[in-house]
Amino acid sequence: MSLARLEPGSSFSTGQATQARVVVDLVLEDLAQAAREKQVEITLEGCLQGLPGSAEVLYLLIRNLLENSIRHVSERGRVALKVIEREQCTVLSISDNGPGIPSAERSRVLERFYRIPGSASSGSGLGLSIVGRVVELLAGDIELSAPAAGTGLVVTVRLPFTAVRTQNQSAA
Repeated sequence: MSLARLEPGSSFSTGQATQARVVVDLVLEDLAQAAREKQVEITLEGCLQGLPGSAEVLYLLIRNLLENSIRHVSERGRVALKVIEREQCTVLSISDNGPGIPSAERSRVLERFYRIPGSASSGSGLGLSIVGRVVELLAGDIELSAPAAGTGLVVTVRLPFTAVRTQNQSAA
């Protein structure tokens, strides 16, 4: 359903800004039980900036990223969300200490229904494809990488403010 609502012609607005902390708090509230059950520690840094896009679209983005990390870390795992402003964009960085994604598979995990062969975790293979579609709608870019030390995954999403600022200026 989420992917269908993100298809061309959908009613999502991309020309607005939303406070990051508002969306993050909603996502954390919705994922609190899953994090508690696995005793996953979630840390936040920044999150005071505005994010380009509607609250609904940003909720899908952040929820799918955090839910994916919670699902793949082991019990007592760690997930970190950082939101910072850099030049003409906001950068979201979600890192975890789970098993990570092999570099050869990273481009494929953004495809619908793709699951890493031999993966033991549950899921339909749609979470990261939803993330990829939201990033595309917001004219951003996404990078999946390994952390500098240890195991895990770092997902970096850059969302430019230029489209929001241009649209808001032309409306004034």
